[in-house]
Amino acid sequence: MLLRGAAREHMMFVEGGDPLDVPVESLTTIPSSSPERREEPEELKPILVTLDYLQLDTDTPPPPATRELQVGCIRTTQLSAKKTVEFSLDSLAALQHKGFTIEPSKGSVERGQTRTLNISWVPPADFDPDHPLMTSALLQLRGDVKETYKVFFLAQVLAGP
Repeated sequence: MLLRGAAREHMMFVEGGDPLDVPVESLTTIPSSSPERREEPEELKPILVTLDYLQLDTDTPPPPATRELQVGCIRTTQLSAKKTVEFSLDSLAALQHKGFTIEPSKGSVERGQTRTLNISWVPPADFDPDHPLMTSALLQLRGDVKETYKVFFLAQVLAGP
């Protein structure tokens, strides 16, 4: 009998991305000291997504670099007012300007299900292939609690064989 399981603190989760080979602390943002922002800062969980665009020496344009993230909602026997998890990714216009496409950028997930976020990247016309592109966006999940992930996108062009 094959038995699989996972322990989670909350009913929602994100899977995928790359292992972080730097301390998580180096990816956090420095909070502003403005007086109107005195509430407790919410913890941002980092996710690194690398995309390698393979530039071939042919006349046909290469396919976009692609990756996936999974947003899920566990099936639980605990009573909860929320039966779904809602997710949304911010800064979509800025990401599109830099060549990223993310589908879907928002939606919901039923208990016991996962949704795949398809991420693709094609270098924009003004991209310098000698310098990798690094940008980020916030992925918010709302279920029994609200969780925010800071998704770091690292994109680069690789020369083909």
